[in-house]
Amino acid sequence: MAVISSNALTGITTRMADAGMSAGSILQTTYTQHKTQTSISGSSYTHTGLTGDITTASSSNKVLVRVCMNVAGDGADRYLISGRLYRGGSHVTDASASDNSSRPGTWFTVGMQVWGNYTRYNVYAEYLDSPGSAATHQYKVYLRDHRNNDTIWINRGYYDSDSGSNPVGTCSITLQEVAG
Repeated sequence: MAVISSNALTGITTRMADAGMSAGSILQTTYTQHKTQTSISGSSYTHTGLTGDITTASSSNKVLVRVCMNVAGDGADRYLISGRLYRGGSHVTDASASDNSSRPGTWFTVGMQVWGNYTRYNVYAEYLDSPGSAATHQYKVYLRDHRNNDTIWINRGYYDSDSGSNPVGTCSITLQEVAG
């Protein structure tokens, strides 16, 4: 049996060199879980607290962004939740649909037009981004209610009593560097 001592491991890194990887290969993955129960409201997109960071090695590499969110609206007033992806402090407009007249383009939209204070959504969205630089990139998810500018609940439902019929959820963001 061969044994490798710690002295023999100098110079080995945890990521493979980009030159040795074919286009489309996954070079690294980061994962962040957001367990906090929060709420946001208002007439503009607001950061949810879900944030992920990744450092790309080459300007030609891409970042595959995958988000899973547990959200609910204000059950009594009806709601229409929409989400947008941000890199740094800017909306990644290519991740969203194009604006159409007075209707804003979004990355994802879910909603309820009937009274349902137990209704929740597990939203899944993904986007292949081209950040264009070898640097650390921070991705964030922003939400807003387009129906009444009302409250959006994250990781819990609108109706939230301390009972087994009101479980809490979680959100996550997975970032993967893809060789360009």
